[in-house]
Order: sequence, then structure tokens, then C-alpha cells
Amino acid sequence: IITAGGKYYWDFFDFNLPLAFYLTSGSGLLAKIFLINPIIALEIFSNLVGIFTIYFSARILRSSEIYKDITLFNILILSFACGFFLRVFTLQFNEFGTKSTYFLAFAYTYISYHLIAENRLKTFDQVLIGFLAALIFCLKPHYGILVIAFEVKKLLEKKSLKAGFCLRNYITFSLLLAYLLLLFTAFPEYLQL
Repeated sequence: IITAGGKYYWDFFDFNLPLAFYLTSGSGLLAKIFLINPIIALEIFSNLVGIFTIYFSARILRSSEIYKDITLFNILILSFACGFFLRVFTLQFNEFGTKSTYFLAFAYTYISYHLIAENRLKTFDQVLIGFLAALIFCLKPHYGILVIAFEVKKLLEKKSLKAGFCLRNYITFSLLLAYLLLLFTAFPEYLQL
């Protein structure tokens, strides 16, 4: 509906925030380009999201101490793969392409970054962590519990509130503010519910 020019809350209705719909519209675009069934395109798209998530998580984890223990590294990557592709009822109810698919994609990458010692993270990594945290919140605000848990852990480790004033959190708050402004301007119908 979105790729055909449909408008959120005018042409279709849902209580969830619009980010997941716009992420999923990529599969609709693939269906149009390659002239395939939209359901098949969604399956291909969701599986590609999972494959890229596992790939990038593995690349990120190679910079961590976990990589020194190859057994632990392999177990973690296998756990990510099983968690993404073998979720309960995913195949039975066609749950690929939903908010949980994108949550897992963002969360696995986010968790992978947090398993690296903070002093080994580059500025680009900090920006990506902030971006991933914002995307997690933007899918559904209660998904942000994961982000909050990791940030509280960092605060407790450093025993200082100053640890919370860092680039990744500035990026997260900036993107959340931008998303909120986008909701007010582009989707006022959502906020009227």
C-alpha cells in the first residue's frame, strides 16, 4: 500500500509506529522491480535482513574479547541465527517482516557492539550504536528497555552519571527527537488517536 502511494492512517490503520511499515516497503519495491509475488519478496527481504544481521554481528564481534574464544564466538553467532530464523511460530504465522524481525536485526547488532570494550570503539561505532538504539526505540518504545538496560549497566560499571553523556546517547536522543518531530508533521493522525 505504501509503495503504491498509500498514506499511513488514511489508507490503512494500525496502532504501531510507522517505522516498521516503511522498512517493510523495501520488499514491496523489490516485488515491483523483479515482478514477483509480494509475499515471496517479503520472505526474501526478511531472510536477507537476517543474513546481513548475522554477518555484521560476526564482523563486529571479531573486535571483541569474545573472538579469542572461538567456541564462545560460534555459539553466540549460532544463537543469533537460531533466534532470528527459528523463532516460535514465525514460519506458521508468517511473522517475517514484522516489528520483531527488525527489532532482532537492530538488537543483535546493538548487543554485538556492547560486547566490545568501550575504549576499542571508534567514533563511527559510537554513532552506529546511537543510531541502532534510536531505531530500537522507534519501532516500539518498550523495545527500548534493552537499550536502557545496557546504558544502566554502563553507568553502574563507571559509577558516574557522566558516563551517560556520550556521543552514542547524544545521537540516540537527537534521532528520537527528529522522529518525534516527523510524527507530528508527517503523521498527525497517529497522534490524534
